[in-house]
Amino acid sequence: MPTNWFSSKEGTVLRTRDGKVIHQGQGSLGEVIARAVENGIVDFSGIALQESELAGTSISGIVAGDALLDSSTIDIMNMRACDLSGSHVVNSKVILVSIGSSNLSAVRLTDTDANGVTVSGSDLTGIVVSRSRLYDASIGSCNLSDAKLHETKLITSTVSSSELSRLLVRKCRITDVAFNGDSGEHIKIMGSEMKFVDINGCSLKMDIVAVSYTHLRAHETSLHLVCRLLLEK
Repeated sequence: MPTNWFSSKEGTVLRTRDGKVIHQGQGSLGEVIARAVENGIVDFSGIALQESELAGTSISGIVAGDALLDSSTIDIMNMRACDLSGSHVVNSKVILVSIGSSNLSAVRLTDTDANGVTVSGSDLTGIVVSRSRLYDASIGSCNLSDAKLHETKLITSTVSSSELSRLLVRKCRITDVAFNGDSGEHIKIMGSEMKFVDINGCSLKMDIVAVSYTHLRAHETSLHLVCRLLLEK
């Protein structure tokens, strides 16, 4: 039984990490959140969802900073104009989620599988992704300055028209990924593996250290590379 929210005859109760009741109502977790938003309740700051499932929900304008999603699943969800800054997603699954015009700064993804996630027009500054797997991701017109990827797989994905300054990629595997029209300086890629990576119409300054790569292609791109201990396959 989840420790932070529960369903009973009295309904579903949403709580913060320290046990404070945020909201309660009748129905499933997704139904209660959606109905709360419809009734003007938008502050879910610090909400903690453990061993939970949130599916088939469309949400706009909520504030859920410092939220915790632990050992849970988010499936087929649409989020617009939301503030999720500082939230932590750990040991969870995120499937077919669309996020637009939202604040995801300083969000942390740890030991998480994300498949088919689309993020557009959003602030992802300082996001940290560790020991996770990102498949079929689409990131467009976002700010990823100071983002960090560590021991993460990024596969069959696109990053377009985004700011990547001071992006740090360490011990990652990047496969079949396209960068289109992105820009950024002081990007560092260390101890990683890159395969079938396309860089199109970008302006990037990257420091590549101890990286193995296969089929790294750049087209109509201002690409300034500082390569040290580069191993080419």
